[in-house]
Amino acid sequence: MRIEAILSHHDIEELLGQFIPLEIDLDEGKGARVLSVDELTDVTVVRGEGVRIGCKAHIHWPVLGIPLPVAIKSLHILVSFRVALRESRESLVIGLKIEDADIAWVPSIVDQGLKDLVNRELVEKHIELVWGFGKTLSTQFKMPKALRSAEALVLDVSEGRVAVSAEAVGMAVAYAAKVLARPKA
Repeated sequence: MRIEAILSHHDIEELLGQFIPLEIDLDEGKGARVLSVDELTDVTVVRGEGVRIGCKAHIHWPVLGIPLPVAIKSLHILVSFRVALRESRESLVIGLKIEDADIAWVPSIVDQGLKDLVNRELVEKHIELVWGFGKTLSTQFKMPKALRSAEALVLDVSEGRVAVSAEAVGMAVAYAAKVLARPKA
C-alpha cells in the first residue's frame, strides 16, 4: 500500500512566499548573527537536487562586537529533501545550503568566505526542518464490536521516498498493513 504527495512548482512558490520575510538565527538564540531573507526573486526546481531560491537578503554579523547589517544583493539557497531515520522512525529532512552570495561593496573572496561560514553554521546548528512522517502517518483503526473476529486495522509506515523532478517535489510513503485479531472470550 502506498500514498503519494506532489508539490508542483506553483505550490512551492506559494508556500515559500509565505515564509518571507524569513530570519534564520545562526547564533542559538543570542541574535547577534542573523540571516534575513527579504524578497524572493526566483524559485527553480532542480532535478535530483531540490529547490533553488534566488533572493535578496541581509545579514547581521558582529564586527568588533557590534552586529552590523550587511546587504546581500543576491543570494542563492538550495533547499534539499531527504528521508532519514530520526528517533528510529522515517522522517523527511529539509536542509538549507547557501550556493552563492553577492554581498554589496565587498570582493568575491569575502562572498565565498561568508558563504562557507554560514553553511558551516547551518550544519553545526542542525538548522533543518524535520517531519517525523513515520510516526505521524502510522495509525491504528479500532474495529466496531460487530466485527467479532477483528479488533483493529494497523497501518504502519514501512518506507518513505522523496524525489525531485524538473517540475515538482514528490514524496511516496509505503505502508505495511495488518489486521489484529480480537481476543476470544
